[in-house]
Amino acid sequence: MRRFWGWTLALAALTAVAMAATLGSTLGFPLWHYNASFLVALAATAIAWRPLQHRRVATLGMAASGVLATGTGFAMLYTRDFAHKEWLTWWHSFTSFLLAILFVVHWLHNHARLRDFTKRLLARERTSGFAAAGAWVGLLAFGAWTWSPDIAARFTRENYLYLASWAVLVGVAFAYGAWLLYRLPALRRKLAVQAHRNRLRALVDTSLWLAHWGAIVTGFALLWFAEPLRAGPLKYVSKWWHTATSVAFLALVVLHVGFNARLVAAHARRVERDLSKKP
Repeated sequence: MRRFWGWTLALAALTAVAMAATLGSTLGFPLWHYNASFLVALAATAIAWRPLQHRRVATLGMAASGVLATGTGFAMLYTRDFAHKEWLTWWHSFTSFLLAILFVVHWLHNHARLRDFTKRLLARERTSGFAAAGAWVGLLAFGAWTWSPDIAARFTRENYLYLASWAVLVGVAFAYGAWLLYRLPALRRKLAVQAHRNRLRALVDTSLWLAHWGAIVTGFALLWFAEPLRAGPLKYVSKWWHTATSVAFLALVVLHVGFNARLVAAHARRVERDLSKKP
């Protein structure tokens, strides 16, 4: 366990050094900087494929990249007048892309469980499944409505931070409220029953999967289609949706980790062994 924390601190220090070394450079100004970094991330994943075949390594790698992506994302949100905005955007894009890759690797390890959860919602828990599907379809319809010219024009530079902060508060309230509900003895007894617990896990994990790709799609749309989105009235509504889907993803991650807290702790204890042996 000590070696695990040693490697973790060393990786954090190297990341901090890399960020400090690139601060003040032209990093992030041309688009090819981003595309090149994505190729580097893919190459690094290919090189590290052997240890990533261990689920524990993939899970903790995803957690590390998630922390970096979240930190840089919130820094972007609350430092609008930061002098090195493009540098910060590059680091957020790079760590988000790395998170997306490791999320896929994590899914490859756990796709059977997600498939079973999805089948459960479609076949055995149809009320919950169709309610969740209806909520996501309604959310897509709401998203399309906010992109209409009249509504999109209401998302401006002046109120974007206010609206984004409300999205953050709702996400925090949702995650913290779920934890408070779980503290109720009656609910804990109910969730101790495997059928009830699996139903809730199915709802959380399928929603988490969708929210992740919503955050990725909205984020990279802002990067690769910057000119049409940022030059017109869709700039701030696009940024708000990226923030909202990212916050939803984080809130669902909190619930997912809550269901698997002991397993995540075991991953941290045993990952050192995985790094030193073949899968």
